[in-house]
Amino acid sequence: MATVGIGLESICAVSKATTWGTATNVNKANAGILILSEDFPFANREIVDDESVNNSWQDNYDQGNIDISGSLRGFLRYTGLEFLLAQPMGVAANSAGVTGVRTQRYTYTGNIDGVFGTVVFEKKVEQHEYPSVKFSGFTISGQAGRPLEVTFRGVADTCVISGQKNTSLTTVTYRSKSNRVMFNQLKIRARNKEDAALADAQRINPASFELTYDRPMVGDHVADGGRTIIEPVMDGFPTATLRFTFPRYATAPAGTPGNDFFTAIVNNKPQKIDFLASGPTISGSSPSTVAQFLLDIPNAIPQTVASNIGGPGRIPQEVTFMLKEAAAAPTGMPSQVAGAGGFMMRLRNGVATASLAG
Repeated sequence: MATVGIGLESICAVSKATTWGTATNVNKANAGILILSEDFPFANREIVDDESVNNSWQDNYDQGNIDISGSLRGFLRYTGLEFLLAQPMGVAANSAGVTGVRTQRYTYTGNIDGVFGTVVFEKKVEQHEYPSVKFSGFTISGQAGRPLEVTFRGVADTCVISGQKNTSLTTVTYRSKSNRVMFNQLKIRARNKEDAALADAQRINPASFELTYDRPMVGDHVADGGRTIIEPVMDGFPTATLRFTFPRYATAPAGTPGNDFFTAIVNNKPQKIDFLASGPTISGSSPSTVAQFLLDIPNAIPQTVASNIGGPGRIPQEVTFMLKEAAAAPTGMPSQVAGAGGFMMRLRNGVATASLAG
């Protein structure tokens, strides 16, 4: 009987690696990542034609550089994505709370040299092994009634389907196969950066949001005897943006911003924004403590506000922000947001392992 690759039987496993171009073992406990889709190609090999005159339809060619980029898409979870979230940010702190509870805190740093991993897909026909993948950005998005999703973007050195280090993923396990962050668990608040601390009176209720973060990176080709890239490095300024969509442009009910963001953009008033999602109880926590996902955004610059008429129905509102670093933490925000990039992300769960340990 033929072996057929079927998505529902596939496995994705990720683990931190130490030497660029050399795969590490991912066939182990807690290395599994639950994904919805991936788009890493088997290979993107440049074909270098011989364009000499009188050489039409040449019957030979040379292989040029190998360049691979792709993404992983899955549901955002309170547990299990620590390494992938920490990689693009660069700084990962792990602090203890009450018994059985840890807080992972992710902030930006400019240098992430040496931070990459091995990614392997079990596709039944064969294991597709990417020895070195450097994730340099992600998008976290949410829509009413749905779990939040996250898409991680990265570049790889190559793909190996013969002679892999990881010829099987039979012992891969997952930190969790549940614990999704749901949209209806979110509380989002926003107000002028210069104002008093955020309170529930500043809660806003969008129907969807999208946070996009990227740090431009490039992997160079050099005369090292191969066709793959050396480890990528920063090649530009990091960027972070946030978009909210509200189903109606109105002054009520509570949580509908009305003209607040129009006023902010006209008067050049940066916003401070926070997200808090509270999930299930952390197993083994004492006293009983729930898992949390938190975003602290200290300096959101209103970029566009639109309430466009699209027909006879209700008028929606869309707001976008550029996220900038804050030199000092705004009133009511954690001190760690100062000088830490455009946002700080935290996960409260029971994972004691340092996120960048993979």
